[in-house]
Amino acid sequence: MLIAVVKSSAIAVLPMMMAIALPAVLPRAAAQTPPHEVAQAPTNREALQSGQAVVSGTEGNFVGQVIVDVSAEMAWEVLVDYENFENFLPGVTSSRLLVREDNQTIFEQVNEVQVAFISRRSRIRIATNETYPQRIDFQMVEGDAESVEGSWQIDVLDEAAGQVMITHQVAVDPGDEDRGLFFNVYRNNLRDTLNALKQEMERRAGV
Repeated sequence: MLIAVVKSSAIAVLPMMMAIALPAVLPRAAAQTPPHEVAQAPTNREALQSGQAVVSGTEGNFVGQVIVDVSAEMAWEVLVDYENFENFLPGVTSSRLLVREDNQTIFEQVNEVQVAFISRRSRIRIATNETYPQRIDFQMVEGDAESVEGSWQIDVLDEAAGQVMITHQVAVDPGDEDRGLFFNVYRNNLRDTLNALKQEMERRAGV
């Protein structure tokens, strides 16, 4: 899951901690446009049915959706493949799993994006709470934004045919960054991420 955090400052490489504490409770995603309302909008419905990723929202609250021709189990396999994100997600230069305890994890991701002809890097650590094979709730525990939290949801559309809807909800606060620029870049990156996830899921399924 790409967490696109755009900052203008360089990223310092921090020493690894010997132990990283998982949050006691991961909050559910902040209240946003219900996913079914996004999908039912005429333009969005047509785009989704044609295989395109759809992203809606403003001011740091976004909902992204894409229909994928795979089983829920295959979609899940890709969404939790944290250590291989750099191999199939755009802008991710490094991703590694730091902690796993039952259904909770912490992983670290380094992203690089082009903004106004300038390459910018960001580092972020994300804690997740996994509910197999339906939902992943996440929140930032350390990184270059003020706050990031949200969820990934897998809804089965046609079990026999192997088709699911992937819904990503996120609330992100960039802090002191240029908010208009940040949100525009984030929204575009989210669409690219959804398309990349669809491609990887269907590639693994042999679609």
